[in-house]
Amino acid sequence: MVHVIYASFLAISVIFAQHYLSQLRRISSAERAAAQMLADQHTEYTAEGFSLAALAFLEKNRDLFPDSYVRAKELCERENCVGSDGDGVAGVTHAYAKSDVSSAFAGLLKGIATLSSE
Repeated sequence: MVHVIYASFLAISVIFAQHYLSQLRRISSAERAAAQMLADQHTEYTAEGFSLAALAFLEKNRDLFPDSYVRAKELCERENCVGSDGDGVAGVTHAYAKSDVSSAFAGLLKGIATLSSE
């Protein structure tokens, strides 16, 4: 009976360890992807494109970073980060708002990319 209990405990421990290792690899992969997006931010994306890419990244990893995804989505909706700039002063103001949103997303991704250094 003791051997059965020991074998069961060992099997359960291995299953939990495998699950933990899988989650750790996924988080590490997300951190590397966030760092790569930041490295490509100024060469590969416009402000609007970077915001969309950051939102797509957060949506894909919503289960890892649920609060960050909700905050990013609310910020984008509030600032209309994918909408038209418009004309005149309103257009200039909106262009600055899109740039601010892009910078905010860069900060958010920087935070995600540096999680492993804690």
